[in-house]
Amino acid sequence: MIHTDPLAESAYQKLMLLYDQRGMRTAALRVYKHCQKVLREGLDAQPDQATTAIYRKILATGSHRSSI
Repeated sequence: MIHTDPLAESAYQKLMLLYDQRGMRTAALRVYKHCQKVLREGLDAQPDQATTAIYRKILATGSHRSSI
């Protein structure tokens, strides 16, 4: 879906969650950065609060995992 409609933010959210669930944290974070870039270039906008919340949760979870 991202290839068909690169501004479909819900697709980025789902992909981030999927990668995170599969333990692919780096890929999930990379998806956020790509989303951020596409939205900035295409709409002069930032990811919405839901997308950013997913990103922050993945960051926080990763920090927690590395401290165990």
